[in-house]
Amino acid sequence: MEKGYIAVAEVASPHGLKGEVRVIPLTDFPERLQPPRRVLLGEDGGEVTILQSRLQGKARLLRLSGITDRSAAEELRGRRLFVRSEELPPLPEGQYYLFQIVGLTVFTAGGQRLGRVKDVLKTGSNDVYVVLDERRPGARDLYVPAIRDAIADIDLGQGSLTLRDLPGLLD
Repeated sequence: MEKGYIAVAEVASPHGLKGEVRVIPLTDFPERLQPPRRVLLGEDGGEVTILQSRLQGKARLLRLSGITDRSAAEELRGRRLFVRSEELPPLPEGQYYLFQIVGLTVFTAGGQRLGRVKDVLKTGSNDVYVVLDERRPGARDLYVPAIRDAIADIDLGQGSLTLRDLPGLLD
């Protein structure tokens, strides 16, 4: 997906005969799936408008502009809905969207470059940043807990994440 867009849902299946789709939210902000929100339909699709939205368990049922029958809805299966990143609500200080963390360059407290964040794992207690260790070819990934004891600084402007000296963190 081109930069500037964030996935907020994935189409799981059609629902009914009139073009409704069942989507799995990929966002902690369900208001992003409320009408009359304009969304980009897949990586190569155009913009559509969410006309109706209702909850169905953990999923949502959406009626989208231009999708009027089950066949059209079936063609959307597996596609993602995207919003422009500038439409995202601001987060409290010290909190970040996942897309802001992935790709950051990771440094030790002493300034040594370790690699880049390649993924964020959601765990029960805290997120874990998966860092591609660039110090040694073929080295394993580093798993860094997203906690204050491990992270000294995140500078989105510089695109960097600095770790604290925490015994055992880089072992």
